[in-house]
Amino acid sequence: MIKSKDNRRLSNLEQLPILIKLYPNRRLYDAEMARYRSHDELRAWRERQVPFLIVDSKTGDDVTERILS
Repeated sequence: MIKSKDNRRLSNLEQLPILIKLYPNRRLYDAEMARYRSHDELRAWRERQVPFLIVDSKTGDDVTERILS
């Protein structure tokens, strides 16, 4: 059962984390949905326990905690 693409709920498959890229201009880009995300959206995802990672676009380092704290 697949719900709307934005909810990203897949049955019988483990959810993979959504990859959000942090660009030097501080914008957060969700390549799968081809759109920028706001800090508020990502904070809401965290509250709903949506799996995601924010990575630096240049280094690939995980910067999730630094960005959302």
